[in-house]
Amino acid sequence: MRVGVSNSARLLHRLAHQERAAQRWNLKFITLTYRGVNDWRAGHMAAFRNVLKLWARRQGVRLRFVWVAELQKRGAVHYHMVVWLPKGKFLPKLDECGWWPHGSTNVQTAQNPIGYLMKYASKATAADAAMYPTGCRMFGVGGLDKSGREEVRYWRAPVWVRDAMPGTADIRKVVGGYVDACTGEFLRSPWRVCVGPDGQVWAFKVDQSETVQ
Repeated sequence: MRVGVSNSARLLHRLAHQERAAQRWNLKFITLTYRGVNDWRAGHMAAFRNVLKLWARRQGVRLRFVWVAELQKRGAVHYHMVVWLPKGKFLPKLDECGWWPHGSTNVQTAQNPIGYLMKYASKATAADAAMYPTGCRMFGVGGLDKSGREEVRYWRAPVWVRDAMPGTADIRKVVGGYVDACTGEFLRSPWRVCVGPDGQVWAFKVDQSETVQ
C-alpha cells in the first residue's frame, strides 16, 4: 500500500504540473468520517468518488485524487483523500451538499500532499489490515493516464517480478503468479502457501520459477 500510494501521488503531482503550461494548483485534504463505529458499507466511498467526478466534469476539471482508509482508535473506518484542483476552483461545502451522508467531512488546503498521505499509509500494519471490514479497500487512485497506471503497477510488483520482466512490461497479478499484459508472458510465483491441520499457515519458496508464453 505504501508503494502504491507514494508512487500514485508523485505521478499525479507531476502530471498536474505538466498541464496547462504548469499552472499553479490548489490541493485539498478531504477527511470523511463515519457517524457510527459500524456504519461502513461497501459502496460508500465509490458513491462519494462518483459525485466528486460529476462535479469535476461540470467544472471542466480533470479530477486527480489519491485516498487512504484508516481505522480510528474507536474502530471506525475513515478516509483521507488528496484532490488536485486548478487554482481558482473550489470545492463546495461537502456537508451542506450531502455528498457524504454517513457522518461528517473536513476540507483543508494541502501544503505537503504526499507526506500527508504517507503518514496514514505508513500507519497500517498486517495486524491492522485484519481488522478492516471485509471488502474494504485500503487505498485508491484516480486520474492517472495509461502509462501512469502501468508505472504504478510495475513498482507495486515484487522485486523478483520486476527483475524477471522488462521495464516496458504492464505487470498484472493473476492466479498463480504475474503476467505481462503487453506480451502475455506468464511468470509463475515461487511462493506456496499451505494450511496445517491446526489451522497454522505456512509460506515457503520453491526452486521452480518458469515462464510460459
